[in-house]
Amino acid sequence: MLQRAREALTPSNVIKQAPITVSHRAESEVRHTDPEAIRRRYYTQDSGVERRYFDDYQGKNLAFQAGAGRVASKREDLNTIRAMLDVAEARGWREVALKGTAAFRREAWIEAAARGLPAQGHRASDLDQQEAERRRALRQPVKQPVQAAPAQTVAAPPAAVSHPRSKAEAGLSADGQLVLRAIEAKVDASMHRLTMEAKAELKAFAVTELAQKESRDGPVALTPKQRGVTTAARLVEPRQPAPAPAAPTAAQLPPEQFEQRLARRR
Repeated sequence: MLQRAREALTPSNVIKQAPITVSHRAESEVRHTDPEAIRRRYYTQDSGVERRYFDDYQGKNLAFQAGAGRVASKREDLNTIRAMLDVAEARGWREVALKGTAAFRREAWIEAAARGLPAQGHRASDLDQQEAERRRALRQPVKQPVQAAPAQTVAAPPAAVSHPRSKAEAGLSADGQLVLRAIEAKVDASMHRLTMEAKAELKAFAVTELAQKESRDGPVALTPKQRGVTTAARLVEPRQPAPAPAAPTAAQLPPEQFEQRLARRR
């Protein structure tokens, strides 16, 4: 009867390290290998090199236990198997051997294969391999699509703008264009209170008037003296204000006005 009780307490589902080559030093470091997720989920109790994992703080529901080179449990559900494999991977196991019920070995093999951990003790079917592939895909981090950098749009060189002023100016004669330059210089030099837009309108008006004049009366003909100027702006120079008349001197005054000014001073 005592033997049957021991067999009932002994876990029947086991994940072993394959090959089992565990040093005494590794056995003494078992308590330091649990992942953070396992520590948050289970209550643990150490006894030598063996650690027991409980669902409750009262220690009544044993989930699994881990010792030197083996992790064992009487359960065969997926959550427990995943926790057992988490502990195995945390201890650096690179290959495992499965022992226990058919359901346990199948589930443990699928989960180990999804993690890329070779497992012995189960002959996987096509369905098992397909499920392992699906779980492996779910374990992969979702890769965000790389957004291509926006292409640098190179501004195309400005095309020749078909503007009424451009057409009118292009149709002017050589002397007409010289007169236009002089008018533009006059506008820029003397009309300081006007805005740039107002000046542009005056210049466009001048172009239109010159074009209409040449179309009506023929090309503008300048004299040799006008063409000889160095810049177009000197053709039409702003008028200089007339100097203020100087006050007449005493010698220039008539005798009557001179005597009247002299009397006022006295």
